[in-house]
Amino acid sequence: MFVRHAAPKLLTRIDHPAWTRFSTGLTGTETVLLISAPAGLGRGWFARSWPGDQDVLTVHVGNDAKFSNPGEANTASSLAEAFEKLRTDGLTRPGSQRRAAIVLDSPIIDWTVLATHGYGLARVPDLLLSVDEITALSENSDAAPPRSENDHDHRTAAEELHRLTGGWLEPTLLLLSEPSALDRAHEALLPFLSHWIDSQHNGWEMAKSAFLDPLTTQTLSVFFSEIHGDPPLVEDLITAGFLVPGEDGTPFMPDLIRRALKTLVRQNDPALADDLIAVAIDAVAESADLVTAVQHAAAHRHWRALGTVLVERGMELFVSDARIIRRLLALTPETFVDQWLGDFSGAAIRLLKGARTDGMSFVLPDGRLEYERDGLASRMRTHTIRLYRNPGAQALVFGLIEVGYLRIAGHDTQAATAASRLITALHTVESRSQLRPALASVVSLHAGVALEIGGDTATAYSSYLAAFYHVEETDHAFLLSDTTSKLALHTALRGDTHAAREWIAEHDQWIGKVDWGLPTVARNAQLARVLVALADLDLEEMNDALSVLPAAPDQNETWQVHAYLLAMFNLLECDSLKWPHLEQK
Repeated sequence: MFVRHAAPKLLTRIDHPAWTRFSTGLTGTETVLLISAPAGLGRGWFARSWPGDQDVLTVHVGNDAKFSNPGEANTASSLAEAFEKLRTDGLTRPGSQRRAAIVLDSPIIDWTVLATHGYGLARVPDLLLSVDEITALSENSDAAPPRSENDHDHRTAAEELHRLTGGWLEPTLLLLSEPSALDRAHEALLPFLSHWIDSQHNGWEMAKSAFLDPLTTQTLSVFFSEIHGDPPLVEDLITAGFLVPGEDGTPFMPDLIRRALKTLVRQNDPALADDLIAVAIDAVAESADLVTAVQHAAAHRHWRALGTVLVERGMELFVSDARIIRRLLALTPETFVDQWLGDFSGAAIRLLKGARTDGMSFVLPDGRLEYERDGLASRMRTHTIRLYRNPGAQALVFGLIEVGYLRIAGHDTQAATAASRLITALHTVESRSQLRPALASVVSLHAGVALEIGGDTATAYSSYLAAFYHVEETDHAFLLSDTTSKLALHTALRGDTHAAREWIAEHDQWIGKVDWGLPTVARNAQLARVLVALADLDLEEMNDALSVLPAAPDQNETWQVHAYLLAMFNLLECDSLKWPHLEQK
């Protein structure tokens, strides 16, 4: 019985910790125990836990017989050969009382050989230790996990150890005796996992899946659509012992297993391992949750992969909650930010500083910085002109940063010009390939704002419409609320109250689903309601709509419309009814 990190007396004093759980499924008629599992799980100890009058003889079957553990001296190249050895020793003849165990290094079983034998089958999950079994093992081995002053702490420590090892015996025993020996536990797993991977028909695909977190059928499918190989099934990963059901039944990949599998993949192909990091993050962003993907990348300091995701999908985060990007950039080393954004990094950071709890908010420019003396604006223009010669997603993102910066710097005419160039680039990208709806919508939307402020209302309206149609078939509540809000105000300002009412109604379908930024995307629609009420000379409705807005114009880009409506309301009231909020000033 060879268990590398257990005292010999432990192996003779108690059964394998998982034996009791497994044995409840035996009928008592079995003469052969088949164990399909790698070394490192205590499979010899497991076999000898089978009660009987005599010792259990173990035969090891594997393509590499040299890999058999001490104590598994009998080797065979196939299951049929193993049974022949047992028949020679008289262990499988009728009436024989002695028991035999056959250890398989492969999950592939020759079922025809088993047809005439009474057998029990133990796979990897049967040998993996549960939290309760780890707790019992620590008590029996006189090795107490950290923070074990009472039963509650003892249980908590066992749970933490289970999250680390997944119940693999060797690293569990090592960490029970040396809780800080994580590197040694990792190294102890490598030979077991390497041999086990080679025995699986898609073992290296399973190993590659360690780069995914979370690891689900959906993320596996997207991940393997970008790399060579077929996606393994979640069930196969569980059977192999790479995924372990948690106490709530949800499968997870133990930290040490994930680390060891990544190490083995990297040893085989370092360049592939680097690519897999980026592909995995993109797969999670695509199929599971974009926020989870970028947070995972930042937590593991995968800066290059994080930069790729932010350039390609950052605008989706921006319109969901811009504070997320602001926090990510704060965590990212400045050198990496400069590599991603170059001349645009300062402008991007300035824009993100406007992300508040309830949306985006900026101090209106005072006009002191003239465009001709704005070196940053000049450098960004030069850069975007070069990018627009062969535009892609990155060019559009940088173009958005340029337009956004020009708007908050007060360069309204130049912002409109930059917006026109950005829309042309967008059309070029769309003619060549598919573009994410959110990015296309944001580009059209914010280009439209710059164009409207710059005086090109006709193109601005077309741009707003395009922004809406890009996301019309999605459930992106923020963008649907924002586009319909701007369309409602635009049509109301040009006197088309019928269209304005329709856009307000469309806006009302989505605004209730917005979390972050609700006041930001609701402002224009609310101003449109005031304008519609003004056209109807409905002072009561006008008063109700204005009461939702600030008492006086603020830093919102629509402050001029707001000021006009407040003035019109006071004029129509003929000073007989004062605007109540103005009295508070």
